[in-house]
Amino acid sequence: MKKTLCLLALCISFSAIAQASDVNILQKSLKPWQPLAINEKNNIVIVNMNEGEVTSDVYLAVIRSGVCVPAWDKKNASYLKNTKEVRILNKHNYMGYVLENPRSTCDDVGTAVGDNATNSIILSHTHMNMNH
Repeated sequence: MKKTLCLLALCISFSAIAQASDVNILQKSLKPWQPLAINEKNNIVIVNMNEGEVTSDVYLAVIRSGVCVPAWDKKNASYLKNTKEVRILNKHNYMGYVLENPRSTCDDVGTAVGDNATNSIILSHTHMNMNH
């Protein structure tokens, strides 16, 4: 029984480290946009931008040049692997965009050629977020 509890505790701590590393990677990758906060809960990453409104241009730039870039580095094989969504929200945590299945979407974006193709891939896996 003690071995099982120790193993369970060890697995939980490794899981927490893995989740924290996604947030750490995103903090570095999104630094040029100076987000107010980046948090993860229940396999959903929430990025609060320092803007009253997140426009589609800002969203596409953040995903294409910030969220997805670390996924293309082989050393980040577990990055966003268990993440269901990445929410890019305004500073009030109210409105913005949600990228679904971010790891597979970023993998597809990495193989696409041209801005139109990458934008189409991102937008086909995006929905609006409006907290009520």
